[in-house]
Amino acid sequence: EAPCATPLICSFGRPVDLEKDDYQKVICNNEHCPYSTWMHLQCFYEWESSILVQFNCIGRARSWNEKQCRQNMWTKKGYDLAFRFCSCRCGQGHLKKDTDWYQVKRMQDDKKKKSVLEKSTGRSMAESAEEAKKGRPANKPQKGLSNDLQRRHSMDRQNSQEKGVMGGSYTVRSPCVSPGQSPPTGYSILAPTHFSGPRSSRYLGEFLKNAIHLEPHKKNMAGGGMFRNAHFDYGAAGLQAHRSGHFDAPVQFLRRLDLSELLTHIPRHKLNTFHVRMEDDAQMGQGEDLRKFILAALSASHRNVVNCALCHRALPVFEQFPLVDGTLFLSPSRHDEIEYDVPCHLQGRLMHLYAVCVDCLEGVHKIICIKCKSRWDGSWHQLGTMYTYDILAASPCCQARLNCKHCGKPVIDVRIGMQYFSEYSNVQQCPHCGNLDYHFVKPFSSFKVLEAY
Repeated sequence: EAPCATPLICSFGRPVDLEKDDYQKVICNNEHCPYSTWMHLQCFYEWESSILVQFNCIGRARSWNEKQCRQNMWTKKGYDLAFRFCSCRCGQGHLKKDTDWYQVKRMQDDKKKKSVLEKSTGRSMAESAEEAKKGRPANKPQKGLSNDLQRRHSMDRQNSQEKGVMGGSYTVRSPCVSPGQSPPTGYSILAPTHFSGPRSSRYLGEFLKNAIHLEPHKKNMAGGGMFRNAHFDYGAAGLQAHRSGHFDAPVQFLRRLDLSELLTHIPRHKLNTFHVRMEDDAQMGQGEDLRKFILAALSASHRNVVNCALCHRALPVFEQFPLVDGTLFLSPSRHDEIEYDVPCHLQGRLMHLYAVCVDCLEGVHKIICIKCKSRWDGSWHQLGTMYTYDILAASPCCQARLNCKHCGKPVIDVRIGMQYFSEYSNVQQCPHCGNLDYHFVKPFSSFKVLEAY
């Protein structure tokens, strides 16, 4: 057995059983990576699909369709783009599918099959010779068997060439990805037409409906044996079974009719593009890419509602800016206070999407630090958008928030601090114990909601 190396949450919560044929080998380019090189096959599919979701957001891959992305992903051409989304849990390297391992494994399996076939062919030829001696015609199917064996070896040689075929027909098992170890081609996740216009976000759920094996159905799928066997069939019947299941339910994001609900929580003078991210402002700049990124991550996790990290209020997600009645942010740490997880990749780092509601930001709820009892002020944050760092870690109020997670000693002095807000969400090394960690990203429970006015 070996621990599962998935950067996401392991679907099984147990080590990889190397006795079974339902795992995939990966490689971290950090020579000193302490983590395993094995993933459950289901975990590998989920991780691979989460990377494919990001391909729509990068330049050269925008012109690739879903088939081309899957074909090119683990080749040099594709991995030059994909590596930034393949962060390892060690925080110092990037993961890659070990394609050579599968070739070796397949060659070993083929040798076993070949020896069995040769034995059976030898016995059949001996029987044919006996039949010929007795004057009886030999059975002819052996010729077909021999031709089938040659044809299989020819196909294996073709499959072993890890090249991206940019044209031609595409069968259920692509020759560029490991046969029996790739998700079904019915998982169409990268059709660029779904992102054709600013109002197409309601179709993001359909666009990504099968990109990830969705959280609410993981137990049902595992119980149904869908991923227990590495070599499962995805023929027409299998794909039809998927389409008839829960995967067909697209994630629907609400359409905001007006800003009246948001206005009840903020002063009217804040209803401007400086304090609230507006759709018109987004269309003029880079907002459309940001909106796609957020909605794609939520769709992949099958969520259209998020919870406030502080008061746990449910916040519906809208299809256009302002996306929530509050603000979204990315944290490098997975916070246990929130039951669900929305993983995404930003510049090669695995991040997790969270939110803070407008009442907690604007001071309607009084938020205090449990260590120094000082009040947290989030009123300067822009509403309806997303910050690419942990906003709760970005303004430390006391030394306790800058102490090491392991030895408890100061990593930096609170009077000095960091130059940029985002630096508090980076890996830091403790000068006392030497541990590398996100020392300044503290649990959400380190804040307390005292009262609501």
